[in-house]
Amino acid sequence: MLIIERTLKTIRESETRKRMVKAAESLFEDYKNDKELIAFTQLDFEEFYETK
Repeated sequence: MLIIERTLKTIRESETRKRMVKAAESLFEDYKNDKELIAFTQLDFEEFYETK
């Protein structure tokens, strides 16, 4: 039973990974060409300081 459960889990994870890759690939052109979708990524390297 444990072997079957692990096999099914592996299959599900593989299918999920495939769907995620397909979704990322389908959105790649949108993110590459539409600068509004990545506007906030310019803040990734900004230093933020907590104010009190």
